[in-house]
Amino acid sequence: MTTHLRYAIGAATGSLICLAFATALVLDGLPWISLTVLGTAALLAWDTRRETRLHRRRLAEHDLARRRALGETVPALTPCCLLNPRSKGHAHDHRCTLPGPATRVLPADDTTAGWTAYQRLAAQLTGGNVRTECPCGCGRPWSVGGRS
Repeated sequence: MTTHLRYAIGAATGSLICLAFATALVLDGLPWISLTVLGTAALLAWDTRRETRLHRRRLAEHDLARRRALGETVPALTPCCLLNPRSKGHAHDHRCTLPGPATRVLPADDTTAGWTAYQRLAAQLTGGNVRTECPCGCGRPWSVGGRS
């Protein structure tokens, strides 16, 4: 069971509870309040559908990896990754199912690449004068947060 399936089950349960509560509110003569609860039920139903799709995608990715490990030649999933359609084919996710390395894979959690890109951008904006120590004058190294 993936976390997506757990979230889908939770959202479906919440949606059914909200639907029952909205029905009770309508029977008690409070139709305006029940509209808000029905909206919440609709939002949870949408989330159930989304999480169920992500669960099916994860299962398909695991099956594809298993079959490739056994030596089968299996084509990539359609779409090959979830980032590809959103970037119009310019970037790929770290879970890309294309055989071999994708052309432009974005790092999953690479803080070094982000920090290097930040320093490069700061150097362009400040004309090469990148601040390396804290502006308060305490002498500590300058940091923008994040994990080290």
